[in-house]
Amino acid sequence: MGTHCNIGIRQPDGTVLGCYVHFDGYPDNMVPSIMQYVSERTMTGLHLSILSAAEKGGFHGFIWQGEKRNITLRADDDPELLDKEEILDYSGPVPYVYIACHSGKLECYEKDYDIQQFMLTNTEVLDIG
Repeated sequence: MGTHCNIGIRQPDGTVLGCYVHFDGYPDNMVPSIMQYVSERTMTGLHLSILSAAEKGGFHGFIWQGEKRNITLRADDDPELLDKEEILDYSGPVPYVYIACHSGKLECYEKDYDIQQFMLTNTEVLDIG
């Protein structure tokens, strides 16, 4: 069984667009993958990848570290583009959420089962050039 997560981008106006990731959603994979992807492909590239994935129900996997690059889309006919409320919906199946911000930060959230909401656990600096 894989570790699920949501990935998204916070737009300059505060809106968030995102989608589901089915496998390898744990922080040790997603944080470096998002950071390297944005460094090499820009925030616009990440935005376009999220939009493409959302049309197919999200990413099957999102790995972008060193020479290992494996980004695959799900084969779902039900599009799923998440907004700000949906991406941080505690009732959903994901324990982690990652939001890349145009301000140059990557916000990392984890489900807190005691208080039943997502909590910001870490903020990384993105190379958005």
